[in-house]
Amino acid sequence: MKRDETWTAEEYGRSHESRVGVLLADGMVPKPVYFDSDSGGFGWEVTHWSLYDGQGPDSPRPQAHSLRGECSCGWTGTPGTLDPTAA
Repeated sequence: MKRDETWTAEEYGRSHESRVGVLLADGMVPKPVYFDSDSGGFGWEVTHWSLYDGQGPDSPRPQAHSLRGECSCGWTGTPGTLDPTAA
């Protein structure tokens, strides 16, 4: 799977254009990564695929195993194994 920010499925065309989703090695979808604002008691929950790299400033974030297309309608595509060495 190419590491694009959005995807389209040939089967559905642009009617199912949406985001890249992440799966962990056990097949589970990880929780959003929380970023604290450090000023005001709020923060952001982010689900961008690139954050699931096994790194983190305070504690390791989950490591993505595969990526798949996800649509807001609930459709999900076939997962493609993530090769961290690929550009």
